[in-house]
Amino acid sequence: LATVIPSCYEIINSHLETASNDQKEEALTLFHEKPWIWVGDGFVTSKRVAFDAPDHASPYLYKVPKEMADFKALLQFCGIRKSFSANDFVNILFSLAMELDGTQCNDKQIDLAIFVARHLGRLSQEELKDLNRDILYLPSRDRRMFIAKDMTYDDAPWLSAIINTKGKTRHTFVNDDINIE
Repeated sequence: LATVIPSCYEIINSHLETASNDQKEEALTLFHEKPWIWVGDGFVTSKRVAFDAPDHASPYLYKVPKEMADFKALLQFCGIRKSFSANDFVNILFSLAMELDGTQCNDKQIDLAIFVARHLGRLSQEELKDLNRDILYLPSRDRRMFIAKDMTYDDAPWLSAIINTKGKTRHTFVNDDINIE
């Protein structure tokens, strides 16, 4: 595969360089919403790949593999973006929550959820202005995913510790590894 896949991309790239506009549009139709980009352990669709992406976002989002750097024009033509939007990261959390369906995150999933939440927290207000907050999920202390607007930060852990010893609290606290800032 290490030699075959780059050869396939080379053929596609060469064809598109000389193709008519109609042929290019036909090629785009073939790739649209279909997994065609090799990311090392499988193929994914164009919308799941960007030139600048964090390594920790897989298996949901991927960075263009180094082996495909020579095909930048092909990738851009087929809709590969420079980077992912805030909503792409929100969709990771939403997808994870739907997959888990109320069950606890395993170690890899909780690490991913915390990474994505921290990443979103570092974005500017401009980058967050179109954020779909209705599907924004965050991990809780007990490693379950909840809709963010129904959660609270424990900004008084000494007080919540007292409440928790007297019975179950009605609050769902955001995972302690996610900073409020």
